[in-house]
Amino acid sequence: MNVILADDHSFILDSFKTIIIETLQSEPLELIECTSCEITFNAIQEMLSQNKSFDLAVLDYSMPPFLEQKMLTGGDLASYIKQFMPNCKVIIITAMMDGITVFEIAQKVKPEGFVFKIDLDPNNFPILLNQVMYGKIYKSTGVERMYREGWETNVLAEDYNRQILYHLAQGYMIKAMSEKIGLGEGAINKRIAKMKKALNVDNNTTLLQEAKKRSFV
Repeated sequence: MNVILADDHSFILDSFKTIIIETLQSEPLELIECTSCEITFNAIQEMLSQNKSFDLAVLDYSMPPFLEQKMLTGGDLASYIKQFMPNCKVIIITAMMDGITVFEIAQKVKPEGFVFKIDLDPNNFPILLNQVMYGKIYKSTGVERMYREGWETNVLAEDYNRQILYHLAQGYMIKAMSEKIGLGEGAINKRIAKMKKALNVDNNTTLLQEAKKRSFV
């Protein structure tokens, strides 16, 4: 199994390396350690030049960037790996970040594993590795919470959705709203259902209440 491990802190690299070796000991491992986006990118290129692929990539999100290749974060490297090594399982490990950033990484990069460093310990890191290698998606508790927050904000911030919320608050019926904002009634109902799901509510009244709490109405 070919594994690439990237983090710009040597003590973290050593800790992760030990756990990876212990957890995946049933597999012969070839493990490459990197400390920047440039070194990681070059290691990926070297594998590609040999017509080989990594099976697992564990990437710190915040590392010294490689400006020449526009590899600014571990997220950029993850996207590159997924493009040219589609069978590689990717885990992104990061410090705390806001919900919108978490949501965008999860949606655009789609890593198999996505965790905050603060959520990791020697007990759950092996669980993360095993779940990812067996084809499951793993998000740590903190990532799940911030992803949910980012999803809510993203859904409510969409222009049409904000218009729908505004007109609901003004007492418009769906038919009148459709004529006002230029969306079909079916499309409006789907958007309302999506916003209800995002905010975990089941009627328009509580939808408006929750949207007002978040200053979207």
